Amino acid sequence: MFNKIRTIWYILKYQYILKKATFGSNTLIKCKLEIKGSGKVTIGSGCSFEPDLWGDDHVTLYTHRPKARIVIGNNVTLRATRFGCHLSILIENNAILEYSSIFDTDYHNLDATKRDEIKEGGFNEGDRPVVIGEGSYVGCESLCSKGTCLGKNVILLPGTVIGTKRIADNSVISGNPGRIIKK
Repeated sequence: MFNKIRTIWYILKYQYILKKATFGSNTLIKCKLEIKGSGKVTIGSGCSFEPDLWGDDHVTLYTHRPKARIVIGNNVTLRATRFGCHLSILIENNAILEYSSIFDTDYHNLDATKRDEIKEGGFNEGDRPVVIGEGSYVGCESLCSKGTCLGKNVILLPGTVIGTKRIADNSVISGNPGRIIKK
């Protein structure tokens, strides 16, 4: 009962009052949800926002530019996951993300001599969209950074760090930097 009330509250707050997000039907929010920024968030039907097993009960969806978009497909489960978006983050249907971080930007230029340079529109040339494929699983403490593109049914084992890579369907990834350990 409490989770249904919480869900109604967050939908009222973010979809109707602040107009930051749209929610599909049958979404259930079982934890704290924070949506910030000037971009837009679209959440599909049947999604579940949950705390992780250790009690961290916060999902954050941050868009840092007006044109930034976070799109979450249908039947996606987010457990205590953090998003930082300058361009585009797409989570396709039936994915599960556990206590992980998804960023399409470094927030600043990695070259120290250009660190204070900001391109028109307030983003860096190195920013790249992120796609988490249908049915993929992103394990606990994993990081998907700019340019990550996971195919369908990809598994990122806990603690995996990946960025600027395209990963084929049905792969298992592990390590820092993430490497394919099984197809």
